[in-house]
Amino acid sequence: MFLSKLRVIISFVCFYALTKGVRSSEWKYSETQQWYKDAPQCGNSAQSPINIDTMTALPDARLGVLKLMNYSQTLSGGQFINNGHSVQLNFPKDKSFRLAGNEMTETYTALQLHFHWVGSGSDDVGSEHSVNGHYYDAEMHIVHIKDPYTSVDDVKSMQDGLAVIGVFLKVKPNAADNPYFQMLLDTAKMCVSKGETANLENGPSLISLIPESASYYRYNGSLTTPPCYETVLWTIYQNPVIISKQQLDSFQSLKKTKPEPDENKDPNGYDDHASGVHDKNDELGDNYRPVQPLNGRIVTAFFDIDLSKEVKEPDTWHYEGRNAPDSWSSTYEQCHGKHQSPINFISENINPTTETGSLELSSAYHEETSGQIINNGHTIMYKVSEDVGLYFTDNKRTFQVVQVHFHWGSGKVGEKGIELIGGSEHTVDGKHFPMEMHIVHKKVPEGGDGNDNLAVIAVFLDYKEKNVLESQSADDALQLITKSFDVVNYLDEEDHISDGPKLYDFFPKNKTYYRYMGSLTTPPCSETVMWTVYKYPVYVSTECFLTFQSLYKVAYDQIVTLNNTRSFSDTTEQDSELLAMKEAFLVDNYRPTQPLGTRSVTLYIHETVIIDQGDQTMQIILWTVLGLVVFVAILTALLCCNQKKKQSTKSSGDYTRGEPVEEVEIINSV
Repeated sequence: MFLSKLRVIISFVCFYALTKGVRSSEWKYSETQQWYKDAPQCGNSAQSPINIDTMTALPDARLGVLKLMNYSQTLSGGQFINNGHSVQLNFPKDKSFRLAGNEMTETYTALQLHFHWVGSGSDDVGSEHSVNGHYYDAEMHIVHIKDPYTSVDDVKSMQDGLAVIGVFLKVKPNAADNPYFQMLLDTAKMCVSKGETANLENGPSLISLIPESASYYRYNGSLTTPPCYETVLWTIYQNPVIISKQQLDSFQSLKKTKPEPDENKDPNGYDDHASGVHDKNDELGDNYRPVQPLNGRIVTAFFDIDLSKEVKEPDTWHYEGRNAPDSWSSTYEQCHGKHQSPINFISENINPTTETGSLELSSAYHEETSGQIINNGHTIMYKVSEDVGLYFTDNKRTFQVVQVHFHWGSGKVGEKGIELIGGSEHTVDGKHFPMEMHIVHKKVPEGGDGNDNLAVIAVFLDYKEKNVLESQSADDALQLITKSFDVVNYLDEEDHISDGPKLYDFFPKNKTYYRYMGSLTTPPCSETVMWTVYKYPVYVSTECFLTFQSLYKVAYDQIVTLNNTRSFSDTTEQDSELLAMKEAFLVDNYRPTQPLGTRSVTLYIHETVIIDQGDQTMQIILWTVLGLVVFVAILTALLCCNQKKKQSTKSSGDYTRGEPVEEVEIINSV
């Protein structure tokens, strides 16, 4: 018995720091902006909580169903404590609850769980994390520490020293009490005042507190209370758990301080937490930290889904599987032709031409467009309205814009940010860019030998953080398309936009381009395309690029939501590498490069030399130095002229006498 109590005390002391920190008794939720003064890490750049933007969350096939080991055990034997900031359940020390995952190199042991919730007088903010700006009524955190460590100080410098599972709690009107959470609340509501504890005699299993769907979001962040150590691998379950209004009331009945003595109470009476008087503003609620900036961090996602085979129609062609590019020629004969696209541009084998290479674009390229955004399962297509008047001329030929579409690769989060596989269709010296945009034109009027009935202008797209973009024009233009992605998220969905992008905003400043004759890069692979591929990329924001990663290539009714969390067996290994995620998302939609053969590639040099964004600082320095040189040259010339004038005046005898020593000093000082 003594050892059991000692373990509880040690557990409480050891993890008291998780919610306290430096000068912990003084921090308050009403003063979150001041936390950094006593706990400096609270002002760092990888803080929690955050807002989760579902359109920029990167689906990561490396993730899988969490391995929740021994979660089927009950929490009986744990101890609740009201620490003045939350109500916390320290787990029984004679039970082990462990966490692992596909991409995790270590296992974690669960220590405690606690809650954050909305106050009775507040409107909608209760959870710490938000999703697309939406908050839930409450949020539960299950805190784990990396094995074999037992102290937060041991892991405070590790990016993944702690692993916290976040579960949203949502109050549903007229909902019955959640029986599993009620088992917790029956004991938690005995800890009304700060410092009060209560033993959990009849607790639920830990797995029963988790959503049935295993879908979740993942990112690296921090503790959400001082000392705000940036050592947390966060897993936020996508779906909330439903609780009743009465159960939320139970949370809101808790207080954040000890009660003041009741002067009217009989001093000989029994003294418990009900015998004192709490301040009316002493409710232990609104105990959440506001969301923090992402500062370049990437949120990844795992989706617990499968595809309905009954409604899935076989494609005649696709980018992977049995209908991949290698098999296209079995159905489309031209895909095996000798003038196929895309190709790899080898710099050392391409000599620039002396001919003028400027495309003659119509003025409509500088005007807003309109049209239909379509998810066709292979790409996102922007079908431009024909009445816009978009065309370009080349060698007395006129080509009118028909549509714009994109090709991109798949990504994962590595040590240096997003790590990409493939992306663009064309490559330069074997290198893919993250994305490639094709502006498809048809020749008007059609005719001639037919090998140039189509003309495609291709632009490479790369990404950077918003605050380092040289120009916002391409990013702003692309966002006029991506803003429709929540409408065209699935196969065959469409959206009309009347305020579409100006196509000229997609072009790089340095308009040097490659020119060659080739084909369509998708079936039927017709060899009727005059390709114009700009050599230099344009940059868009990372957030804008990530929105393409969240698109589906299947219809909405083909997605089947699974419930793998509670069905997980502690004794049976489950394969969490679900192929459905890879099959469902519209990524890696690029054809491999094709042989150039006997064709030639021409490089047209743009007349204006543009310094890349990375050399912006050097550009400023060069202009500054040049300005100083010009200033000194002009000043020297003026002084020389002035001195010659004085010498000339002296020789004529018609001058005002001065002090030559002072004049020399002035010249030298300049």
